[in-house]
Amino acid sequence: MREDIFAELIRTSKFEFTLVISDESQAYISQPLDASMNPQFNSHACCFVWLWKDDVNSDTVYPWSVKFADASGEALFRDAFGACLYEVLNKSEFLKVKAEDRPWIVNAYKEDVEMADADAREEDDEDEGSNEDSDEDDDRYQDAVDGGAPGDKTAKITNLTIGKRDRSYFVRGQSIGVLSHPSGNSLEYSTVINNVASLDNKAFTPSKVLLHDGDRSMLLMHPNKEHTVYRMDLGVGKVVEEWTIDDVTPVHEIIPSAKNNAAAGGNTLVGINHNSIFRIDPRLSAKKLVQSESKTYTSNVGNFNCATTTSAGNLAVGSSKGDIRLYNKLNVRAKTHLPGLGDPVIGIDTTEDGKWIIATCRTYLLLVCTEAKDAKVSGAVFSGFNKSLGSQKPFPVRLQLRPEHVAWMGGVVSFTTAKFNTSSNADSAGQFEETSIVTSTGNFVVSWNFRRVKQGKLNDYTIKQFGSNVVADNFKFGEDQNIIVALPEDVHMVAKKNLQTPTKMLKSRSSIVNSPY
Repeated sequence: MREDIFAELIRTSKFEFTLVISDESQAYISQPLDASMNPQFNSHACCFVWLWKDDVNSDTVYPWSVKFADASGEALFRDAFGACLYEVLNKSEFLKVKAEDRPWIVNAYKEDVEMADADAREEDDEDEGSNEDSDEDDDRYQDAVDGGAPGDKTAKITNLTIGKRDRSYFVRGQSIGVLSHPSGNSLEYSTVINNVASLDNKAFTPSKVLLHDGDRSMLLMHPNKEHTVYRMDLGVGKVVEEWTIDDVTPVHEIIPSAKNNAAAGGNTLVGINHNSIFRIDPRLSAKKLVQSESKTYTSNVGNFNCATTTSAGNLAVGSSKGDIRLYNKLNVRAKTHLPGLGDPVIGIDTTEDGKWIIATCRTYLLLVCTEAKDAKVSGAVFSGFNKSLGSQKPFPVRLQLRPEHVAWMGGVVSFTTAKFNTSSNADSAGQFEETSIVTSTGNFVVSWNFRRVKQGKLNDYTIKQFGSNVVADNFKFGEDQNIIVALPEDVHMVAKKNLQTPTKMLKSRSSIVNSPY
């Protein structure tokens, strides 16, 4: 450890900065700023931790840390770092950001902040990672069957979707595998639907799927037909309808019109493409796009990547620019625009009530509260879905892996879409409470305790290592105790209590779930 060092952010060219760590005699680190640094600031410890790679052609990374003399020095450097990294990622001047949005961006790097509705209840440490010293691994995960997933053996599993009625489904080439959940923590292969094909009997591999009509149907998207959605009747295992959405407007993503509406038997959907949002109504006789409930932006505004809805039907849309828009109607401008930090939003989810959004970026998750205090009404709050949050928007929180853990896990982070758990139990006010968040990176599943996150414990996560990269993962519907995990060749169910902290994993003799391939 060296004392009396200097940490500087130096502009090397337009929208490019270098972090320099030096003393009076020499520079020890000179590193261009980018998202792979996995930066973390801790205001209590007055320190900054990040990843450094000594060779651009090497996969080996090292965690480094600098400790500031006091909290004010740490805060000053943190704000400057956030502004500089914003320019690097957005190729735009930070001072051109609206004044009301600048604190929102730089404070996203602040750690250990307790959030508005943090639960004061203490969590039982035995809930997670309680079996780290056990030699027995029999009940830690359940393969669906020995020998890997059925279906098109020439293809890998590319998609996983969780049903409400004790069913889950995965896409493998031109086939769809059906999983049943006969007991609380087990999976069985129920059947496989082979030769997925359009009405003219042309086989295709679905690029995206969505359960519909109370899980009696599955909607399929064709990778080369962006104006069409196919409806498969799961009872007969074949495509029975082809919906032309619109001759002009392509559809890149479809979601239920309200969260879990598909499981409840809802009819309409929401579709998006790079610059449009619109209602889809399969009951229409011809084109399924509802013109009166659509909004198209100019090409330089949208860049929409993903979307999600709340139980009330409000819509959140993430873009490749990293920003998020909140809507309560589809034919009007967004009520709230949340600026991006510079990384594309590749996935997005909300809590049932819409109060919280989890946006997935490649190296971190962005947790956003959509409610703020109403300045005009004492004690009242309002939602950003119904009214612009403006300068009152709560600061976002970055959930990310600690740099030293990233170094141990291989040096590269690439998160899959993060999800809140769903709940089948409502409180006395009829509201659901989400308690967990799950995602994955590489061959690790990662879960955060949402209650602890709201208490400011952002590093309180557990992980599980598999023998191959995770394709997709999600909680079993209606609970947070079991996670269904799709690998390229197989599907597992793992009990959340058997996820462990990275420190405990290093001590465990049976931490890796071996893939049969």
